[in-house]
Amino acid sequence: ETTTIEEIFDMMLNQMETILNEYKTEINKSSYSVHKLLTLASVTQSEGYNEEDFKNIASVFYNRMAINMPLGSCVTSYYGVKKEMTNELLLKDINAKNAYNTRGEDPVLFPVGPISAPGKKAIEAVVKPIKTKYYYFVSDKNHKLYFTKTVSEHEKTISKLEQEGLWLEW
Repeated sequence: ETTTIEEIFDMMLNQMETILNEYKTEINKSSYSVHKLLTLASVTQSEGYNEEDFKNIASVFYNRMAINMPLGSCVTSYYGVKKEMTNELLLKDINAKNAYNTRGEDPVLFPVGPISAPGKKAIEAVVKPIKTKYYYFVSDKNHKLYFTKTVSEHEKTISKLEQEGLWLEW
């Protein structure tokens, strides 16, 4: 027996509804719409590798949103130019003007919609955010994330990763 596309979408939507119902209280307390929370969770999911990452990434994004700072997320640049994340992100991609790109010379503060289907742990990280003082993060080529409070700490981390051969090069 074959499954139709409609049946697959129904299953996906039912699963998302089940997950969202678990966090109904937190969602109702949030000052953000379900759409915005799912968009944030999708970016968090795409940037991180595990539950701890998701929690810290969500805190960075909430800290940035609190001061009207763009999310500054590479994954939104990739998505906005329809490029696979296994390819090099070029300066023209980072500076591309579109409704998803939160990086570059003239970024949007927040993507217009989700860039992926977020999992439960990313949704939880967004609807039950932890508080940190982090505003920046970067990943090394081994998928380890480094979180920092200031742009100078962030730049020092990148320099250190480059010196140690851990910077992701294409």
